[in-house]
Amino acid sequence: MRLRSSIVLDLMRNALAARLGNGLGQADDPLLLNGVMTLVGRSESGLPTVERIRDEVKGLVARIAAVSPHSIETRTDAVAVLVAPPLVAGMDPVAYFQSALAFFADVIGDFGRPGELAPDFMPIVAEIAEWEERTERVGSPAAPAAASDGSRETPLTASAVKDVLVAADVVDPDASVTRFEEITGGMSKQAYRLSTRCGAHGKREMIIKRSAGEPLAPIDCMQLAREYGVLKAVSDIGMLVPRPLCLGLGLPGAGGDFYVMEARPGHCTTSFLTTSAPVPKKVMLQIAEQMARLHTLNLAALAGFIEEYEAADTSSRTADRMVARRLERWRELRQSFVRSPSPVEDYLFSWLFANIPENKAPPVLVHGDLVPHNCLWDGDELTAVLDWEGAHFGDPAEDLAYAKPHIERRMDWAEFTAHYEACGGPRIAPRAIEYHSCYSNFRSLLIANVLVTQIPPSSRDLRPLVVDSAFSSMFIDICMSSARNFDRMGSEGERA
Repeated sequence: MRLRSSIVLDLMRNALAARLGNGLGQADDPLLLNGVMTLVGRSESGLPTVERIRDEVKGLVARIAAVSPHSIETRTDAVAVLVAPPLVAGMDPVAYFQSALAFFADVIGDFGRPGELAPDFMPIVAEIAEWEERTERVGSPAAPAAASDGSRETPLTASAVKDVLVAADVVDPDASVTRFEEITGGMSKQAYRLSTRCGAHGKREMIIKRSAGEPLAPIDCMQLAREYGVLKAVSDIGMLVPRPLCLGLGLPGAGGDFYVMEARPGHCTTSFLTTSAPVPKKVMLQIAEQMARLHTLNLAALAGFIEEYEAADTSSRTADRMVARRLERWRELRQSFVRSPSPVEDYLFSWLFANIPENKAPPVLVHGDLVPHNCLWDGDELTAVLDWEGAHFGDPAEDLAYAKPHIERRMDWAEFTAHYEACGGPRIAPRAIEYHSCYSNFRSLLIANVLVTQIPPSSRDLRPLVVDSAFSSMFIDICMSSARNFDRMGSEGERA
């Protein structure tokens, strides 16, 4: 609930103005529908009233005063603005919610820097975080799956791609392009389908992935060249992935960097928001097999990728130390983000640093998003694992934890993990799964905040509507619920 209704209207107005000339049936139609749903939901009391939010804010202010009187005494003017009925009467609930978030985030700054909150203050910060979680949930109606944003200023051209393919000897100079079209549905990068025909190489079916501008967060493999590097590394050792063919960096007229990979047979019938869409059980077990294979790779097989893209000491660190190092990197990045205040983030940073499960085994290559909607299958045979932009080195529990809600709605989770272990994957304790569910979704929570905060007035990119109305509250719920489950489970759930 970070986007005010006026911003939602502006985004929809800009997008509609660009599309009315072409008629309906455009890629953004599901997102326009989401915008309408957001506004209708708010008009039908989908948002809590200012008075209701204020009542909870007053209670939290009183509890802060009990544990840290100085924090309230030095902010009497701000408190008066938040709790005085005449000042908040008629205010937009979203605007009031944002004001309260900013106030609480400022107060939390008294208790320590992100990731290092004083233990005595963790209970009150947790209470503020849970208030944010409840308010976000109430103010966020369900949304349909995302489509492409349709706002690219510089379209990728078939000729630019062909030049790179010819230079890499993937196709001949006289090759003809028989199909070139954008694939809708991407949230972070754009994808295109390309078909060529030539005498020496015959017919080729390829997929192009393009990055328009810098990634929201330069971490993991979100930078396109690094994603290409990890895809090439796992392809070379026989993982079930599309074979990367060539990389185009800094080309004039391309509108961004891109890489080309072979098209794999198969399809996908699910998405991030449809965790119950049918997936063949055999395919899910093959996902467990690929996950186990990834987690048992000898790091020596990835030496080239590590040497080019990772710190020199990656192979000598333990899995838990890699988790801590990545958290530290996220903390550094968060300080540089233009973002909306969020006590949930402040609380979770400290909670995550304080509760890293011990794992002195060597780190493994983690996919970061190994779920059915990032796979292709043909019949009941898995044909490809896609989208490696979240890949990094860490604890294997991360991949299992992130996949769990997508798997357990379709098959027995114990059967999935038993198959993973039978294929060589390590046994992961339930408590470690809960920690890494919070840890792996925290990345998405941080990025979602940035995405809905940085919206130019002229934007036609409707993806923030989906992020704001569905993703943000979902990620908060997952992270907070997992943290509570971890705390309840106690030490008996440690890694077996």
